[in-house]
Amino acid sequence: TLISQPYASPSCDGCPAIAMVTPVFHADGRFLGYVAGALRLDGENMLAAINDVRVGKTGYLYLITRERTMIMHPDPRRIMKPATRPGQNQLLDKAITEGFEGHGQTINSLGVPMILGVHYLKSTGWLLAANYPLADAEAPFEIVKTRAYLLLAVIGILMAAALGLIFRRKRHTTADTL
Repeated sequence: TLISQPYASPSCDGCPAIAMVTPVFHADGRFLGYVAGALRLDGENMLAAINDVRVGKTGYLYLITRERTMIMHPDPRRIMKPATRPGQNQLLDKAITEGFEGHGQTINSLGVPMILGVHYLKSTGWLLAANYPLADAEAPFEIVKTRAYLLLAVIGILMAAALGLIFRRKRHTTADTL
């Protein structure tokens, strides 16, 4: 199967599209021909499901080419636009220039701290990327930390009250024995 780079299709007034062609074989293995077609990137298609995936509450997936062209993104205005300029997102730069696959912390093109995961799709050479805002990722830890501080404060107050009672009793007991 061959898949083209994204292009502005003349058949729909420049809408973003990709073309695909794949060979077709008979059950006995004989070559029958090719099936070819185009897929609009700005409408309902087999790639559009990527736009529905959420990573946490506000994270999302997107597809880009090695040339940094956005193929799929939850914001359709970004399709066929440059995903980032070199230097805007160090981890994405590493994926594009060095073939890095994996995840790590980075700053996205809008200056937002993110956890970025990238994986190359071998059939196309495109990158499937997942952006997860660091603030969302850390939110559960912040809740736990706040609750831990609150618990420590309550324990401290209870211990101070208990020590106060113990010392008051001790003082009254000592005063009564004199």
